[in-house]
Amino acid sequence: MKNTKQVIALASAAALSVSVLAGCGGAASDATSESTSTATAEASNTAASDGTLVLAETGFEGKFSPFFASSASDQDVIDLTQLGLLGADRKGEMILNGIEGETREYNGTDYTYYGTSDCVVTENDDGTVTYDIKLRDDLKFSDGEPVTIDDVIFSMYVFLDPTYDGSVTMYSTPIVGLEEYRNSMSTLSKLIAEAGEDNTDYTNFTEEQQKAFWDAVNDGGVKFAQEIVDNMMANGATDVASAAAGWGFDGLAADATAKDFFLAIGEQYDWSFSAMEAESAGSALSELIPEDVYAYSTTGVNVGNAVANVAGIVKTGDYSMTLTTSELSTTMIYQLQMPIAPLH
Repeated sequence: MKNTKQVIALASAAALSVSVLAGCGGAASDATSESTSTATAEASNTAASDGTLVLAETGFEGKFSPFFASSASDQDVIDLTQLGLLGADRKGEMILNGIEGETREYNGTDYTYYGTSDCVVTENDDGTVTYDIKLRDDLKFSDGEPVTIDDVIFSMYVFLDPTYDGSVTMYSTPIVGLEEYRNSMSTLSKLIAEAGEDNTDYTNFTEEQQKAFWDAVNDGGVKFAQEIVDNMMANGATDVASAAAGWGFDGLAADATAKDFFLAIGEQYDWSFSAMEAESAGSALSELIPEDVYAYSTTGVNVGNAVANVAGIVKTGDYSMTLTTSELSTTMIYQLQMPIAPLH
């Protein structure tokens, strides 16, 4: 699981749809135009004879991956085509007995909810919490391959990998052994940034990689930050420090430069270039930094003693596993609504 390039490459290609649809996501945007609604109705009427459901939506970015979808429209596609490990009822409360189903009342009507798995949550005497997960054994992906607990564990490891730069935040949960696992690896961009521009120790990267990184920072990175500064100067800021503060980055020195600002942005986002895109005031960072350097933030480097796996994730059978957290977490159970992507 520590082969980061393999994990992320598989993850990027893992938008394979599943043959069992556990539930639907939200409706299309209320802002859908009348013409789109008409087209949808016509398409649905045409397709009704062969049992096909046709939906129309706007705003697609084309990231139809359960790991990297970011727009609401792309996520709607994911919700309609991917299995979730756990689901929720109409009130947003988790369904923990999905195999046999749970009946819940809503607005005076009983609804029975089914899902892909059962989950038993146990608070242990030592303060740890164990999530005992049992997966249905009759599920298949759309290519006919069975869905097993290996697919669940694979999907978890993608979200927990130090180089993962999607929007899911499972890495912030207190899973036992997760901190050690993540700390045994860093990204190339973070290592070079933390070493500094005058570094002469090339243990974890080459001198050429270091030069390419800082050339990109001094050119594209500075331009990225300067666009923010210019935007804020047009709205009352008087210098880089006040512009940065107005943008949400307090604490820069009074004589700070656009480069200092960019370094602060990088530190804030742990030098994940894709995450830093959220701060754009115009240009995308990917347009300002060379592609090979941009990839540094998804290039994993083992540091110190490599930890091969997360201790709190344990396979107990072909269709079962346990996940243990070091403490009770209010968000852990909701993170288990994660999609199940095919390891194969």
